[in-house]
Amino acid sequence: MDPENRQRGRLRTMRTSLGHLSRVDGSSIFQAGMTQVWASISGPGNAPSNFLEPDRIAFDVQFTTNFDQQKNEIVDAFIERVLEKVVECDLHPHTALTVSAQVLQEDGSMISAALNAISLALLDSAVSCNSVMCGVQLSKDQDGRLHLDPKRKEETGDFIVFACKATREAGATTISSLKFGTWNDELSKAAEEMALAAASEIFGFFREAFQRQYRNDIFSKLADLSLTES
Repeated sequence: MDPENRQRGRLRTMRTSLGHLSRVDGSSIFQAGMTQVWASISGPGNAPSNFLEPDRIAFDVQFTTNFDQQKNEIVDAFIERVLEKVVECDLHPHTALTVSAQVLQEDGSMISAALNAISLALLDSAVSCNSVMCGVQLSKDQDGRLHLDPKRKEETGDFIVFACKATREAGATTISSLKFGTWNDELSKAAEEMALAAASEIFGFFREAFQRQYRNDIFSKLADLSLTES
């Protein structure tokens, strides 16, 4: 349950299920509060030649939302930029990675939930990555107050999504962000600080999820190879 009186600045309760789809290479369901997203990873594999890149992997991102077409294209492009920074793209030239995500239940923070579902599906697929990423979303109300991981009733047209990766000291650093609405430098910086603190909690949840389901610390093995120096 996600209590109505949760403190502002706290993440909602997270849940996940890994490897639930059999005909893909990796899959997950990620839930934050009442928002639930599934994601799947297929590939690297073949694709039409006009879609492929000669020296790196190509991404086919399919995120199904209730956004209008223009916003959907912006979000898909953002997810692709994040993937380009975490997947070892040059290890799989002339192949494609299909990344699908769909909102099963929506109560705010859809984009960050999709990033987290995709990250878990990537880990489940064992696609070669140089880092472990997560997503954090915040909104800004009319009084300029920030809401972390906002529910639908807390969301406004002014929201920001951070894609973060883990550091060796169990912290996090920002690798990309997506803004909608009006954000000044001061609020953007405050939002990023809240996002980085939340990202550390999300990474801890990822680690526990893999230890619980697979009885080994594959997240830690990946992290030992990929986490950046802070």
